[in-house]
Amino acid sequence: MSTVTATKVGSKGIEDISQATDDGTALSPSTLVLHSLTSSIRGIIAGLREQRRLRRAERDLETFDDRMLKDIGIGRSEIRRVVRNGRGFW
Repeated sequence: MSTVTATKVGSKGIEDISQATDDGTALSPSTLVLHSLTSSIRGIIAGLREQRRLRRAERDLETFDDRMLKDIGIGRSEIRRVVRNGRGFW
């Protein structure tokens, strides 16, 4: 497994700043770009999954009738805020 400790992107491209694998060999600039791209894609996918989870929770709460929503302490107009931000301390 490789470890990247620091990178710098400047006008000349990516500069090596103490990047190395576990065995001490330097990582190539293309490997650093690949690591960065992979990390970015993973972050995007995680964000999309979280948005899908939140939309599903909103949709589920919207199926409740007003009496059920009142029982759990929220109004129909509060569903989106409660799902996205929590109930708060009131």
